[in-house]
Amino acid sequence: MRYPSPLFVVPMSEEFDWGRAEIAGATTLGAIQGFGRATQVMGFAIEPLASGLAYDATGSYRAAFIVMAGLALLAAALMAASRTKSESALSGR
Repeated sequence: MRYPSPLFVVPMSEEFDWGRAEIAGATTLGAIQGFGRATQVMGFAIEPLASGLAYDATGSYRAAFIVMAGLALLAAALMAASRTKSESALSGR
């Protein structure tokens, strides 16, 4: 299948040769997606309020953007540190 742009369009499983089901197995994929979606929705609800409070306190959005960037880096580090189900099986855990 061809995609119009490789930027943010190609599914992760095709781009990196792994998908969400390979992280913990297909049986827990629903729980993983549910937790991820709940976390995302909480962020959508909290972030505008937090950004507004940061702007009111400092007169700038800089603090809010720094916190958001830090959380994005933390999420990326956690994803990079996660192991697939096959890697866990190989290590005996």
